[in-house]
Amino acid sequence: MDVQEKFILKESTPKKSNPLEHIMDVEEASLLWGLKPSYIKDLCRLRLEKEHKAVKKGKTWILDRNQPNPGKPEHPKNWRARKDKNQSID
Repeated sequence: MDVQEKFILKESTPKKSNPLEHIMDVEEASLLWGLKPSYIKDLCRLRLEKEHKAVKKGKTWILDRNQPNPGKPEHPKNWRARKDKNQSID
């Protein structure tokens, strides 16, 4: 097997993902989401733990890195009002 065949074989094999790349702590989440660490801890305790998106090991919260920002709602509260304001009056 020559060098080119080894290179092609190495590039075609799937890379194993490190499971530690899929988790973060409260400090990382704070930087990523722009929220205070105390607020993230409250979210973990009140909601994310029940949804299996966070787990507490000792004094440290471990969160799923792939989840969306839990402090940001999926739909804005006034989405209908905003839609109505943007509509033109005929």
